[in-house]
Amino acid sequence: MLKILLSCYTKNGEKPYEPRWKPISDANFIAKFENKELPTYVRKSENGFEIDIVNAYYTRLSADWQNENKAAAEVVAKIIASKEQLTRDEI
Repeated sequence: MLKILLSCYTKNGEKPYEPRWKPISDANFIAKFENKELPTYVRKSENGFEIDIVNAYYTRLSADWQNENKAAAEVVAKIIASKEQLTRDEI
């Protein structure tokens, strides 16, 4: 899992994946960036702040996106744990 998280950046810091911008609803996260220079994984749009959920480390995601990713991982973990052996179609 750690290897997957760390692999989103190349050695020279370039982002190898197309950004996937999603709105941020976490007010505490947004407050950290008000009137400051934004990191490359956060941008301001017409509708507020957005985060690139593909190229940001999990720990740098806003709380709303961390919760969403964690919930999805828990569902997948339960499915895998409930199977003695997965078929090729289930992988």
